[in-house]
Amino acid sequence: MSKIISKIKGVLGEETLHEKEKELLEKISKLQQKLEKETNSEKWKSLAKDLNNLKEQLQDLHENDPLKLKYRLQKLTKELAEEEVKNQEVKTLKKYFQYIVEKDLAYLQKTSAEELKQLCNYDSIDFDMIIEIIKPKNYSYEKNYLQAIGNLYSLLENEFKIITENTPDYLLSAEDTLKLKCGNKVDISILVCAIMHKLGDYNAKVTLAVLSDFSIIHFVETTYKNKTLIFDFYNSQKYNDYLDSFEKVREKYKPEGKTIREIKYSFSKYIYEK
Repeated sequence: MSKIISKIKGVLGEETLHEKEKELLEKISKLQQKLEKETNSEKWKSLAKDLNNLKEQLQDLHENDPLKLKYRLQKLTKELAEEEVKNQEVKTLKKYFQYIVEKDLAYLQKTSAEELKQLCNYDSIDFDMIIEIIKPKNYSYEKNYLQAIGNLYSLLENEFKIITENTPDYLLSAEDTLKLKCGNKVDISILVCAIMHKLGDYNAKVTLAVLSDFSIIHFVETTYKNKTLIFDFYNSQKYNDYLDSFEKVREKYKPEGKTIREIKYSFSKYIYEK
């Protein structure tokens, strides 16, 4: 069978060919076979002309094929959806940077131990509201804490935007990030730590670590019922991906295939450790 027939069937699938298409394909196939055997130049030219006419008919048929039009519409819809996602990302970045621009630099450049600890404050009414959303009915820290953390993970997935682009080296407070509903990886870690405090977990802390390639990473670390939990929203699929004994968690936790080289410091509302 000719190459053109194989190509058409490969693109459309034989089951999608209409009766008229099949008829044209059969004629094209027969003419193609005659052309391959024809030695008379005049007859060959005549057959080639007929073949081109059939190909044009087939092309016209395909261009008006409802299946093809449907495919084009689906492709356009997908492109529009992708563009909408990009626009949402731009809106998020604009909101984030606008918030930073409006803040005083002294507010954003927090370096002392006390300033870092204050980032994890959870005293505003906004935290009361988010706790009501994520905590199970009749919540008890001893019984339902991990369930609440799972709900927090889902909330971050559905309602918060994580900014992965390079951002200024400023730190937003947990309250800032909660209001914005977006932030970079550090901002989200600070927010998670504050919410963990609000749920009754006073062991939670934001940890800054140096990885094996000397890059820097922030994550939240805590202990619950003799188990260690590393909450790294950006480098996990579920909230409890890194929940086990301390040794096993540190062995398993390899963001982007990198290992922890050194812990620089940790902080929360209650502690600062180097």
